[in-house]
Amino acid sequence: MMMEYEREYLCWKKRQLALQMKYADTPPGLSAAQAKEEESRQQREWRAYEERGRLRLATGVRFPEEPFAGRREELLRIRRLFEERGAGAVFLSGMGGIGKSALARAYGRAYAEKYDQILMWSYDKGIGRIFADDGQLGFSDLVYTKDKYRSRRGYAREKYRKLTELVASERVLIILDNYNRMKDPWLDKLLAVPCDLLVTTRLSAAVLAGRGYAALAVEALASAQDWQEFYRIYADRDLGVRERETLEEYRKSVLGHTLKMKLALCNPKRQLSAEKTAKSILANFRLKRGEIQIMCELSFITLHGIPEEVYLSCTEEEKGSLEALKCYSLVQERTDSAGRIFLSLHPVVDEAVRGAWKPDENRCLLFLQSFTYYIRHSWNRPREGDMWLTPQVFAFLERLPEPAAERFFLYECLAAYLMEWEYFGEAEQIELKLYKCVREYYGEEHQYTAQLAMRVASVYYNQMRFEESRGWYEQGYRLYKDAQPVDGKYWADRAEACEKIARIYEYGKDYETALRYTEEAMEAARAFLGESERVGMEIWMDKRMRIQYVYLRRARLYFAMGDVEAAKRDLEEALRMFPLNPFQQIEFRTLQIRIDLLEGAYRQAQDAAALNLEVSVYYQGESYKDSLSCRELLGDVLIAVGEIREANTEYVRVLSCLQEKYPYQKAWIERMRRKLGGKLI
Repeated sequence: MMMEYEREYLCWKKRQLALQMKYADTPPGLSAAQAKEEESRQQREWRAYEERGRLRLATGVRFPEEPFAGRREELLRIRRLFEERGAGAVFLSGMGGIGKSALARAYGRAYAEKYDQILMWSYDKGIGRIFADDGQLGFSDLVYTKDKYRSRRGYAREKYRKLTELVASERVLIILDNYNRMKDPWLDKLLAVPCDLLVTTRLSAAVLAGRGYAALAVEALASAQDWQEFYRIYADRDLGVRERETLEEYRKSVLGHTLKMKLALCNPKRQLSAEKTAKSILANFRLKRGEIQIMCELSFITLHGIPEEVYLSCTEEEKGSLEALKCYSLVQERTDSAGRIFLSLHPVVDEAVRGAWKPDENRCLLFLQSFTYYIRHSWNRPREGDMWLTPQVFAFLERLPEPAAERFFLYECLAAYLMEWEYFGEAEQIELKLYKCVREYYGEEHQYTAQLAMRVASVYYNQMRFEESRGWYEQGYRLYKDAQPVDGKYWADRAEACEKIARIYEYGKDYETALRYTEEAMEAARAFLGESERVGMEIWMDKRMRIQYVYLRRARLYFAMGDVEAAKRDLEEALRMFPLNPFQQIEFRTLQIRIDLLEGAYRQAQDAAALNLEVSVYYQGESYKDSLSCRELLGDVLIAVGEIREANTEYVRVLSCLQEKYPYQKAWIERMRRKLGGKLI
């Protein structure tokens, strides 16, 4: 049923063209030249439609070259197993750190030309979680929406269907790394997908074979030649005779364990002790405080990893310490399809870090605060680059204890992210818990209690539960008025509370009341700016945006009330206050488009509407509501300039996407039908 409405519209246009060609001598008819031009236009529209409907993976990988020693026979055996069985699963079995993941990546490199797409998944809490995770399994322009999928499980089922559909026409290899459960409820479903599946696991090869799976036992490197190659790859210099003898003795004592040997070769101290290693794989390293801190912080990250530039922006530790850990092979890196370096810990190293230093929120608080702030503002960045974030948010929620009032900001950032990406049930649960514990800890009439009341209201508002949201917004507003300022954010937050109340009255077309609340918001905004200037406080992006939105709200109200000059003054003032990135400019530019249409500046309005759509699609993709709103506005502008055919094309694309991805947006769907005249034919 994908984009069925748009297909119907294109078919109608094709039939219409045939009639116009048949009756060329009548007023609606087309000349031969006009018909040829229209036919070419329709062919382009069909190609664009089919391209949008084509399934495309957004998370396929190609493995860059990396050090790899020996195991050439194992690579051949994996390939033979796939060829003998056709599409199916091969399990690589062995102890943690023996080299299974490196072997799987080497297979992906060696036989990349055999596949159209390769996926690399890190197993953690379940295969179903991977299917729900856009960072590990992402399709172009497929988005989670609460309206359509209701839950992460529903979204996972839809993506499973999409993957099954994809492998019917493309050769796909999936590498499932670190699968260590005896049974996963999604395993049989994954095994039923007709593609090559390579699984690394610590489960016994004999047990797996007994269950009918193709299992290959991965053991220590067997030949002296392979070990010589291993030493040559990982040693930082030529090894002397005595040093080589020491390494050989250590190799025998650790039974040729690949990761332990790799760490030994990468350890500049090389004070090797099998007894120490038995206690902890980290025991042979003398790490500095900063290096230990980095490993503790990375233990909070999912095994799929974090972009290096993001991590470095969130930690206080030096890049030199990180580079040292890479040299020791204690921190591993991978490169994604966009060329970004992702950092992570090997599962065995991660287990050792948690056992040795027991990292928690107290030890890693500064990193967690910075990282959750990064998460909070994900909506201001292109979505495709942040697809890895959703599983990280859920991982944080599992690692962190129950919400604590003193650190509510951590949890509130996670809840805000979940709300932005329509995980409303999870966000609502967190915000209500936070409100309760903050109210109990700080009291009812407190700035932080008011702040949490506003956040609860926001969750309800985004679920279109408007009556509930109104009650919480009014409560937050009342609490701000009764509370005393606690920190420098008070007046910015109070300005936002007034602006949200003004929004309620604006949508109810009570513009005079809305304007009174907006004036109160302006007073609070001026107080915030004055206090910030007085104490030299840096104004963070979210606070800047709040102040600018107050001016934008008043500009909208003036425009609705017919005072266009006042609207233009407020809009210009808002844009002068602080710089905005292209995505943040969309709402400001939208009001300017309305003004331009009113004043007859049609070409300017059309260019701005097209820019809004281009920017929104770049940041969020074709299917998110912001992009659909921008496309609808472009259609409105095209109607105003008399380009009815082009406007209908935009309206049909909006309506088609709404019906497919947001079927419960009944009012919006009906509005689009009305703009199309209620019918296609």
